Amino acid sequence: MILNKVPEILMRSLLLFTMANFLLGQSAWNTGELSFTYQSFPTPAQTLDLSGDLISDEVPHEGVGGFELSLGDTNLVTLVAYDLYVNGSDTLADIFVIFMSDTLPLDEGNYDVSPSPEALKMFVWLSEVDPESLAGLIDASFTLDSLASFNPYISASGEFEIIANNDSHFEMEFTGLMFNTSLQMRAITDGAIQLWNTLPVSAYTQGSVDYTVDAVSGNIEGVLNPLTDSEGAGAVLTQVGDTLTYNFISYQQLPQNFFNVYGVVLIGEESHFPLDGSESLFNISLTDSTLPQAVPYMLRDVSLDEILLILESGEIPEPGQFSQIYLPIDSGSATFAYTSEGNAQLNMGSILMSNGIGDVTSLSTDWLLTNSLPSAIGDETAFHPLQTNLLGAAYPNPFNSSTLIPIQLSTGDIIGARLYNLRGQEVHKMEFGYLGPGQQQLFIDLSGSNLGGGLYYYSLYSQQDQLGSGSFVYLK
Repeated sequence: MILNKVPEILMRSLLLFTMANFLLGQSAWNTGELSFTYQSFPTPAQTLDLSGDLISDEVPHEGVGGFELSLGDTNLVTLVAYDLYVNGSDTLADIFVIFMSDTLPLDEGNYDVSPSPEALKMFVWLSEVDPESLAGLIDASFTLDSLASFNPYISASGEFEIIANNDSHFEMEFTGLMFNTSLQMRAITDGAIQLWNTLPVSAYTQGSVDYTVDAVSGNIEGVLNPLTDSEGAGAVLTQVGDTLTYNFISYQQLPQNFFNVYGVVLIGEESHFPLDGSESLFNISLTDSTLPQAVPYMLRDVSLDEILLILESGEIPEPGQFSQIYLPIDSGSATFAYTSEGNAQLNMGSILMSNGIGDVTSLSTDWLLTNSLPSAIGDETAFHPLQTNLLGAAYPNPFNSSTLIPIQLSTGDIIGARLYNLRGQEVHKMEFGYLGPGQQQLFIDLSGSNLGGGLYYYSLYSQQDQLGSGSFVYLK
């Protein structure tokens, strides 16, 4: 039904939203279908059917997708569907969102609609939202503040049934009763949503690479997330039949938001990636495609969007897409092996490389990658607490300026807290200084912060340990 081009900000935000969740080690479903029957009495019942890919190269008028992550002892599922249409000279969007969070795994089974912060289950419907606001809502994780101005319909009662929940497929049926702030009612029946993941599998989520270009050496180290980190390394995996393709990629930010990229694509069968720690030699050659094959590449001064294209495809970057790409003009070999800790090692000696305008350079790289991504996004410390020192939940909860969290310390230590939004991003950090042993009350004051109202998850930590985690609702 859409007749004109959707503003670029919408497409970019949808792309970054989905790719960010994929890159951050969460389960991401980038495409799907949503349908349900609704009735706003006394008008007749109507049916809504939406389908599409959130990150399609085409400008879509519909999109359905979602993601799942574990944050400490809290499990989260957020599902998004939207419909873009033209009304007069305006491009507008209807948005349907399902939130689910719980301290228990969100496995297959039946769930009731619940507003509880500890076991949140709800769906929200917004009508006639402009695309720029849609992009802002996605970026803000649909906080309560951001929703209120749109007079949304929010579920007051209802049921969910999760039929399937895995990395490649999510399926759920739902029904319920919704009200907006004007107390208008909508009844939802025969609701169904199916999602699929067609993105490459993130095989290694962080690591380091030592590189030498001509006589200049350097190191890149970090999590594979160019949306938030200025440098990082990792690998994505794609599979066609019996052929596996690992794209080892590292990036390093330059001034003006450009990047240098160093990568190696490994192509082979499962037997070429032995799990027993033995080494496997990969032939480096653009002309000889005999498996196992390795193809190093190098890009200079590329944009963030171009890095995302490489990650999304998982394949060897094509000269047609990247005119300045350096590819091998020399033969050689690369050595691949798994370590006893489950990491991946890749060593490539000096190889001559050339770009499309005849510049020649040499490149060598040594890689060590791992898939042990911290559960707390952006946090370098594992988020799973070693022991529980929380004496109770935050009180009051919800709150509009401050709340207290009771804890028990066996020894004195320096204590801090981090807050995360629904997408698992760290949004606020607090330091409480040194606290002595025994029972303590942590005073959480958000009145001076720039946080919007909404559901937040917190992690308490000392210099030695993670102390525990929980959630609260901030009513700004």
